[in-house]
Amino acid sequence: MNTTNKRNTDTTHANLKRMSDADDFALDIVKVLDEFEDAYNVQFTTLGEKVRCLNNLGVTRRNGSKWDTTGIRRVMERIEKLKQK
Repeated sequence: MNTTNKRNTDTTHANLKRMSDADDFALDIVKVLDEFEDAYNVQFTTLGEKVRCLNNLGVTRRNGSKWDTTGIRRVMERIEKLKQK
């Protein structure tokens, strides 16, 4: 049996990297929103307001698409989990 072509099936490191990248992206999105609120002295009260802000600024999701409320809700949930760590 040829073991030199054996595929590595341990995805632990890859999964940790993926989660770390997603955490970093969520933190970047929240930073954009916070900076906008500070610069224009506004307070976002709904997910829709956050979505409109990001889309108007041309900030896209990781896949390049426009934001929707589901996407921003997931970012906010990820941020809440990070705060609990």
